[in-house]
Amino acid sequence: LVVSRQRQAAINTTPSPTTSGEVASLQDEVENLRTQLMIERQHNETLHKELRDLTKERTDDEARSIARQRQHDRQIAELNATTTRLRSELRSKKEVAIAPAPSTPSTRVRDL
Repeated sequence: LVVSRQRQAAINTTPSPTTSGEVASLQDEVENLRTQLMIERQHNETLHKELRDLTKERTDDEARSIARQRQHDRQIAELNATTTRLRSELRSKKEVAIAPAPSTPSTRVRDL
């Protein structure tokens, strides 16, 4: 773009062409610049499309990652709840196993 502006400025400051060869040369240069501009626009559009595709891909990846993280968080919460329940059950069973048996008349006589 800068080069084409410089060329345009140079064209504007040069005296009018006097020969048909100079006119043809300038017309060729203008056509070359138009072609180059068209190519650059196509390249620009290709890069924009690629950027949009990459952005969508990254957004999709992030959404999947968040979903996996939430699932893992739920699994951790479930495992923590199960661990707490099992510890409580174990503690209750230990207390039952350790607790003294209730006194019966036959055991009281032996204890004396």
